[in-house]
Amino acid sequence: RDLPQIISSLKIGADRIRQTIICLRNFAIPDPVNKTHVNIHEGIDDILLLLAYRLENKISVVKEYNNLPLLLCYPGQLNQVFASIINNAIDAVNTLDSSEKIIIIKTDIVEYRKGRFITVSIANNGLSIPPEIQHQIFDPLSTTKSFNKFTGLGLSICSKIVVEIQGGHLILQSPVQSQISSQTQFKTSGGAEFIVELA
Repeated sequence: RDLPQIISSLKIGADRIRQTIICLRNFAIPDPVNKTHVNIHEGIDDILLLLAYRLENKISVVKEYNNLPLLLCYPGQLNQVFASIINNAIDAVNTLDSSEKIIIIKTDIVEYRKGRFITVSIANNGLSIPPEIQHQIFDPLSTTKSFNKFTGLGLSICSKIVVEIQGGHLILQSPVQSQISSQTQFKTSGGAEFIVELA
């Protein structure tokens, strides 16, 4: 009687291991010499799967994906940027005492006079970043964390990848200012939102 249930559990476990290995392979492969066209959403989903162990602490992740064209970029470096910002968002919401911990990842296309950009917004309802340090948040060796909590890339390296290598912009808004609509209520007077604009 137990055998079908055991086999079903083994299949589910094997599928999860397979998905994780595929994500790790995609994440670890060095970028090609030339830029390549990629689906931004697939990269973000891979990152969330790899960070699933950190999201188990009652953290809700709301994805608001819009239809995007394939982006010409260096996907490995860009995924490192998204992984670092999402990791920072997890750290931020884990400082909350309340049970409602929310991270919203939103993608869209925006048009400016300077051109058309794909945007990836990663917002959290954690504590806001103090105004007095916001102007230096992307400076080398600048951090909002204690030295024993460094993880992933620093924001200065993220900014360099987005601006100098990908030709985009990395913007901080704290407290969260943009209108984020979602099925999950995102009510906060603080929080932080990092917006990656990619040409």
